[in-house]
Amino acid sequence: MKLSSYLLLILCSLGLSVGVLHAGSAFDPALKKPVGLEAPDESKTLGTYIVPTKDSPKVPDLFFMNETGKIVRLSDFFDGTKPVVLNMVYIRCPFLCTEVLNGAVESMQKLTLTPGKDYKVLTVSFDPNEGGKYAFAASKKSSYIESFVANDKHGPRNLSDDAWSFFIEKEEAEEDGDRNKECDSKTLAEMLDFDYKFNEEKGMYEHPSMTIVLTPDGKISRYLYGTRYQAKDFKLAIIEAGKGKVGSSVERLISWCYRYDPKTNGYTPAVLRILSVTAAASLLLFGGFMFKMWRREIRNGSIK
Repeated sequence: MKLSSYLLLILCSLGLSVGVLHAGSAFDPALKKPVGLEAPDESKTLGTYIVPTKDSPKVPDLFFMNETGKIVRLSDFFDGTKPVVLNMVYIRCPFLCTEVLNGAVESMQKLTLTPGKDYKVLTVSFDPNEGGKYAFAASKKSSYIESFVANDKHGPRNLSDDAWSFFIEKEEAEEDGDRNKECDSKTLAEMLDFDYKFNEEKGMYEHPSMTIVLTPDGKISRYLYGTRYQAKDFKLAIIEAGKGKVGSSVERLISWCYRYDPKTNGYTPAVLRILSVTAAASLLLFGGFMFKMWRREIRNGSIK
């Protein structure tokens, strides 16, 4: 085979790959604009994606009491190193909050990503009447840590103390105090667009069931609605919020090949992205093969 024939084959392969790459950028608008830029609204869509920019609001500079009784600054929790999985609940919730936390821990148990190492988990009580009662928070944390370790699919993994934190209001509250008073948890809920109200007749809060994934610097990245999440969706949401700093190179490449579909409330394969990766890999393999064959024929004197 002549040298010109080899070059022609390589150029054709290059043209095919570029064509696929161009098709991905030209005909897949989701690659240009992330899904769902509006604030979370369960009646409209599930799994809202908020595009974090340099001007996006960060979590407010608020103070809470953690499960050990220590007063902590919320902004210190978002130290720029790890994404954060956040739940707004109230600790003595008889049903829905427990389901939300159960769903989160079940998903985390299935991930190779480890709380504390790859991301952090934060549960914040929005009930001002739980303020100061850190024994409740400590008990709740202990039960979920034990559950994680006992049913860990990639373990057993021992979690660090700061892997999962429980925050409550810092001020001691009366048992039947004003549930609508201004407090730091209410300010945080407003920033997160987490709406709730106390139903006097039922004697409990009405609130949405969701998990919120935030960037390491405290900007909202993803809302996951419901009480149960696919492990794949949970993992990709964390990697997405981590801005390329979470997971292995392969995991980050896989996350790039998926996009969030609000209609299914989950991540689905981005076909054209996958084609782009496949085409690029094929080009490299084919080019390497052709170069090797070309060198061999030069040594054999077949190419004039």
